[in-house]
Amino acid sequence: MADPATWLCPVCEGVNHGGRVCSTCGNRLPDGFVPRSAFRTPAPPPSPPKVVKAPSAPRTPSPEEIFGSNPFRY
Repeated sequence: MADPATWLCPVCEGVNHGGRVCSTCGNRLPDGFVPRSAFRTPAPPPSPPKVVKAPSAPRTPSPEEIFGSNPFRY
């Protein structure tokens, strides 16, 4: 887990380890000010990809469906 004394300076965004004075720019934090943590929370795991079913090929019609019951009748 992150060290609770590690914080980001609100002026220069420098990472500091303890204390109330920024080691990068010298800014002093006012009393009662809670600085932002220098560590980000881990991102949630990515959701699994959705499986898309490929469309089925069109069905070939039977001769009865094309010509009816008598294939020689027009």
